[in-house]
Amino acid sequence: MHRRKLLLSVLLVAGFASRAQAIPRYTAQYRQNCTLCHVNPTGGAMRGLYASQYIVPKEMSLTKMTDEQIARIQPKISESITLGTDLRAAHFYATEKQAGRNFFEMQGDLYVSWTIDDKISANLNVDQIGSVESYALAWVLPASGYVKAGRFTPVFGWKHADHNLFTREELGFDQPFNTDAGVEVGFYPKHVAFWASILNGEPGANTLFDSNNQLAYVGSALAQATVRDIGIGLGGTIWYNDEDPVQSSANPGRRTMGGPFGYLNWERWTWLWEVDASRLLTPAAGSNPGSVKTALMTSHELSFAVRPGLAVVANYNYVDRNLDLKSGIKQRYGLGVDVMPRPFVQFQAQLNVFDTSGQDPAQNPPDVREPDFVRSEVQLHLFY
Repeated sequence: MHRRKLLLSVLLVAGFASRAQAIPRYTAQYRQNCTLCHVNPTGGAMRGLYASQYIVPKEMSLTKMTDEQIARIQPKISESITLGTDLRAAHFYATEKQAGRNFFEMQGDLYVSWTIDDKISANLNVDQIGSVESYALAWVLPASGYVKAGRFTPVFGWKHADHNLFTREELGFDQPFNTDAGVEVGFYPKHVAFWASILNGEPGANTLFDSNNQLAYVGSALAQATVRDIGIGLGGTIWYNDEDPVQSSANPGRRTMGGPFGYLNWERWTWLWEVDASRLLTPAAGSNPGSVKTALMTSHELSFAVRPGLAVVANYNYVDRNLDLKSGIKQRYGLGVDVMPRPFVQFQAQLNVFDTSGQDPAQNPPDVREPDFVRSEVQLHLFY
């Protein structure tokens, strides 16, 4: 028993020294960076031993595991190899105006982490739809810093598990084409985190190479503080690609996108927010006169923790895909519940209302063509 408490204490200290996501509101509730729970410094995917052996079984569910139960499930299968997984099965039911009444295998990920020593590891994430992450990670920089190289999800705003939130979906971070190849560095001085990446810069496609010779540059930061028992997080992200080939590989445009994001946490209430703009400048080429297209989107999540393992969650999303034209706006209103009846087993149910408005008939074709509809979502999530 004393040995187990010592192990958990060491893991906790290691988490803070190196300095929770996929569900970013845990970042706000614990007022820590993603490295508290995840192997990936920017969150998501493989969970660290402190999360799988203590936080999840002891703190996050309606029922708790005993030390004996935890000892029977060990993700660390050898001194150097650790396994993990995420499985999500879902059912969607939409109104008649929108196709989508299906069972859906949303996620089936297998994680493998091979640690060379306490600072260097090789990490692999393979799923059933081809959104692969494979990268080397080394905690060798000053200020509790790291360097990561390979293929991974770029650090941009909040990396929500719900990749259909507009600040994910509208910016090219929707599954399965949400990863890119490159190099990333990060630093974690006290109360602040900084990240910077150089990437191929072709979101929306899982190609091995970018279709041009220009790279994308990403910078992000998040500061956290506690004022009168209120947790405050404030950060921002910027993305720049001189030749973004997504709209046209033959005539790529210059894309600049980014904006602020943050959180407020008070007792059981947590509000996560993000506002982003995307500007695509396409140069003139031949008979094409060129164009400038500026989009604005925002996502908000408000949650109330009824008790550990039970939360009510509301969300609001807005997008205008072209600020210069009256080509329509799209909004999403959602309300649901997250329940973790026992460790590593989660149920999520949500009702979303999608509303499209503001199209000028003179704008042809409109940027927002989807009809209004209501969609229910039910998920079973098993993870470790």
